Amino acid sequence: MAPFDFSLKCCSRHNVNDELSQLMAPAALVLGYLVLLRANRMIEAALDDAAEVADDAGAVSEGTKTLAANDIAITEGGAPVAGIVRFHNALRELVGRRGIRDDVSRYEAIGFGLVEMHGDERNSLLESFPQLDSPLRLSGFFDTLYARYDERFVVGAPDLSSTTRRLEWDPASPAFQVPGLDYTPRVDSEAVRGSLL
Repeated sequence: MAPFDFSLKCCSRHNVNDELSQLMAPAALVLGYLVLLRANRMIEAALDDAAEVADDAGAVSEGTKTLAANDIAITEGGAPVAGIVRFHNALRELVGRRGIRDDVSRYEAIGFGLVEMHGDERNSLLESFPQLDSPLRLSGFFDTLYARYDERFVVGAPDLSSTTRRLEWDPASPAFQVPGLDYTPRVDSEAVRGSLL
């Protein structure tokens, strides 16, 4: 009797739905992976300074200068070091998932950026890498995530629209009175049309 009971439990509608949802959970999500790394530049003087500081602290070892060298992302000529290029290329292989039937080990969007660490441009993104044609540029990261979400949960599942519909801001919201707002908000198109009449 035990095997019969087991098969009834496995075949009940509740358990089948639970098992299906567990199988689909990774596929039914919209996943993004955002990577920001320091764009430390190859400056030999900085490496020597790091080794000198370690020497003064009494912790000098053969690996001290090597460890500092492993933190370098940009060569003296301004190009990314080979390790950064390899990492970028590996990430490219993980991006581009469009639907729930695609490879579940891929991401819908991956953003990759190098943050400048010196000079007047400190704390800004390095514009020269990734290149303009790279799918990893941060400029399209959130747009891609939103597009895949809309395709999967808004357009692809109209019965869920009360839960998955995109929210829109009231155009009269005080949130838009912030000086230097650096993005274009999604506003309620009906409210905009009503204010134009």
